[in-house]
Amino acid sequence: MDADDNFYVSDEATHRITVITSNGEFVGAWGERGDEKGQLNGPSGIAFDPEGDLWVSDTLNHRV
Repeated sequence: MDADDNFYVSDEATHRITVITSNGEFVGAWGERGDEKGQLNGPSGIAFDPEGDLWVSDTLNHRV
């Protein structure tokens, strides 16, 4: 959950990160399958650091 109470969901099947408000409204999504910059391949974990930056573990690309 971010500072605005939005939920972030990593989806390994669609290779996307989806953002949903605490009221269940769709905010947006990003990601597509691939190994280029900005692409994901099996995002499996997400976390925010103390500064509010989102970190994504990209399993099949072996990167964060």
